[in-house]
Amino acid sequence: MIIGNEKGASVVEFSLVAILFFTVLFAIFEFALMSWTNLTMQHAVREGTRYTITGQDNLSGTFDYDNPDTRYLADDRFRAMVEKIKSQSMGIYDRVLGPEDITVKYVDGSEAKKTVHYDGGTSGDTSDDEEWEVFYPGGPGEIIVIRLNCTWPVITPLIRPFFSDGEYNFTVASTMKNELFE
Repeated sequence: MIIGNEKGASVVEFSLVAILFFTVLFAIFEFALMSWTNLTMQHAVREGTRYTITGQDNLSGTFDYDNPDTRYLADDRFRAMVEKIKSQSMGIYDRVLGPEDITVKYVDGSEAKKTVHYDGGTSGDTSDDEEWEVFYPGGPGEIIVIRLNCTWPVITPLIRPFFSDGEYNFTVASTMKNELFE
């Protein structure tokens, strides 16, 4: 029996094996990246909560009361907590979170919010005043739960169908008791 021309057979074999090899390699890399993201955000929320329970607000910076997109940051301690989480997240915060993805609750499950009043114009004129609810990280001695609902896009086509909408959704949380600050 005479075997035909076998030129190019090794190239075809290599390309078939290479596709499988690189797909598995990138899937492993993707799972490692998702785990690292989860752990980084868990560290960030823990550090943010540890900072918040001391009653400090010196990271809060300035705040634009006229911007309705950032009204959830009206409380100084909450804004300082968000800044601490951002600084500890190694740049991941803005990729995985939106303003609606942060919640502060008390241990009983009720939302830790307070009403903020904003003078919208002339002093003494209350007709243009606004009020809205903002997250409040609790008073001295209260136990709070800080929860971040994060979303990470899955890139690898092989594992993308295993995640709803092609996104890895995870929640990180930290529960601590506020210190007796003044």
